[in-house]
Amino acid sequence: MHRIISGPASHKSFSEFPLRDGRIHLRGDAERGRPAAIHHHGRTQPPAWRRRRGSPPNPDAGVELLSVGTVIPGVEITIRDDNHAVLPDRVVGEVCVRSNCLFDGYYRLPEETALRLAGDLYHTRDRGFFLDGELYVLGRMDDLVIVGGRNFHATEIENILNTVKGLKPGRKVVFGLPNTERGTNDLIAVAETYTDTDTDPTSPGHRALRHDVRHAIFQALGMYPAEVKLVPQGWLLKTPSGKIERGRNALKYQDTKSLVGAA
Repeated sequence: MHRIISGPASHKSFSEFPLRDGRIHLRGDAERGRPAAIHHHGRTQPPAWRRRRGSPPNPDAGVELLSVGTVIPGVEITIRDDNHAVLPDRVVGEVCVRSNCLFDGYYRLPEETALRLAGDLYHTRDRGFFLDGELYVLGRMDDLVIVGGRNFHATEIENILNTVKGLKPGRKVVFGLPNTERGTNDLIAVAETYTDTDTDPTSPGHRALRHDVRHAIFQALGMYPAEVKLVPQGWLLKTPSGKIERGRNALKYQDTKSLVGAA
């Protein structure tokens, strides 16, 4: 589930459902500095397979987000769609920045600079929205996983895996890989375990742990991952700053699949 700080640093809350693209509806206290609870269109209630027959809708369903604050003087921030059109409040899009103190570009990366700095507008690749003058950031566009027409942030699914006992905290990665037969992406989850025996596909511990991962994702999202790969400690690649490298780990996963197929 998507962990979001919703007040003082000591208080945390969890969203019941991942956020998706589109228009959202909000409730709660709009007072500056207070979190706004979000009702996302089409995700305000548990899916039918999670509700008891005849159960009434829950008007309080939603998640809480903490805004990053208002825009400082000398900076202009807009939310834009894929066609670069400015979006109104409560509509999710890309966060774009214009300022007289923007950087000139990426060092020795002219193509990246041209892509991200269009004129005097910086495309951050962050997704967010405005409400009552305050900016709410939902996640990175590069971390978006599209499966069967549904959009999810990989970090949201990785946080679901944080609830599964037996997996090493902070050592999980989720990504999508194209499936040409189905015409969509396959959801792949790779996670490190505490013991090497749990990485043996023939062991009962491995089968039980894979079941727990699949069940946790299904309970939260209503779908199963195409594959859950359990790996030994140290298998996942990280950046020098300690962040899991999603792209490199996806390539490593594909390389291991190719080696298995070749064998």
